Amino acid sequence: MAKFAVVFDRFEYDQFVKLISGEPNIPPTYIQWLTRRAEERVVEHASRQEVVEVPISLLEFSDYCRVQAVAPSYNALVGAAMKKYGA
Repeated sequence: MAKFAVVFDRFEYDQFVKLISGEPNIPPTYIQWLTRRAEERVVEHASRQEVVEVPISLLEFSDYCRVQAVAPSYNALVGAAMKKYGA
């Protein structure tokens, strides 16, 4: 089964951090997230893990949370990515 990785727009990243405050899977800065994502890609490539990178906008995420009646969280973010991808 593929792993889903959310891809953020750098200009919306700070808003995601505020919306999902205190989430350990969301580093405090875009540069930290970008660095971590690059490190994850190396591991994923080495292990031949299938990864689907899904860009999610703040509007898409907010709409997903509203329609699903869920609070913004990392799990909701992954759910939004899976729904967008069609999984």
